Amino acid sequence: LVSAPAAEALRSAILFDPDSTAPGWKALDEKARLDRDQPASPAMALGAESLRALVLARQRGGRGREKLRENLKNLSFEGLQGPVRLDEFGDARRPVYECIAKDGRLSVAGEGQQ
Repeated sequence: LVSAPAAEALRSAILFDPDSTAPGWKALDEKARLDRDQPASPAMALGAESLRALVLARQRGGRGREKLRENLKNLSFEGLQGPVRLDEFGDARRPVYECIAKDGRLSVAGEGQQ
């Protein structure tokens, strides 16, 4: 929620569309509202996707920190709102959303890739 009049029409980039209808996002949002009486936050979403990446890297096999680090490289999976790919450095390439503050809340104005 954006309440300051000075923020009206402010544009920014965000990692998660708060109004997304993607099944993974909806499930996380419903769980957050049930457990915490609040909508899902970007921090919750990044935590969930990070855990997913670790589980998938672990399923690739091997033991130890170095093997896990190697398995995370070039890992691709379906994130909460679209595909996520970790590059050779472990940096995530994912959808990003341009948002605009309008009528006291953030609304998505466009989508791109990070």
